Amino acid sequence: MSKPAVIGLAGGIGSGKSTVAASMQRLGCVVLDADSIAHDVLKEFEVREIVRSWYGDDVMSASGHIDRGTLARHVFSNAEELKRLESVIHPRVGAVCQQRIEMVELGVRAIVLDAPLLFEAKLDDQCDIIVFVDTPEHLRHERLMERSGWDAAEASKREAFQMGLDEKRSRSHYVLVNAGNSESIHQQVIDLLNHLHPRQD
Repeated sequence: MSKPAVIGLAGGIGSGKSTVAASMQRLGCVVLDADSIAHDVLKEFEVREIVRSWYGDDVMSASGHIDRGTLARHVFSNAEELKRLESVIHPRVGAVCQQRIEMVELGVRAIVLDAPLLFEAKLDDQCDIIVFVDTPEHLRHERLMERSGWDAAEASKREAFQMGLDEKRSRSHYVLVNAGNSESIHQQVIDLLNHLHPRQD
């Protein structure tokens, strides 16, 4: 029995990658949430001490963990600071993802890597297939306002630190169009998985 393919999800902030990942999970895939893994990495003692040495105690919460909101204010106003932080976080996230990929049992439909910074963190190197989730900008901004309270300016500021959408799309093997219709995106996921891995029912 061959190993399951690893599918990486790419797209802009608020494009609905997690929605696509959830659909794939319902259809028999194993999903690895790189954002959740990154949050766990920030809790590691060594990482906490590195971040504390850079930004002082003001970046630490009362419980002794890194305050992600305060950290974001430090790094999303300075590209060099963000790059420095990512040099600590990305390799650790990549190592955990690789370990978990290797632990997935044979027989699952596919492994899905849901990673906001798939290309930036070089997690695409672990993937066999890249799927780009293409979503209109106004819908992405609406979701970000509902989810995180970010206005269009804040969303654009965050996106400026990421690889451009055109490049992400050009480096992907497939494109799913997420125009806000959950039934449509789920059907696209079904069609994609059937194309990649025809069911043997």
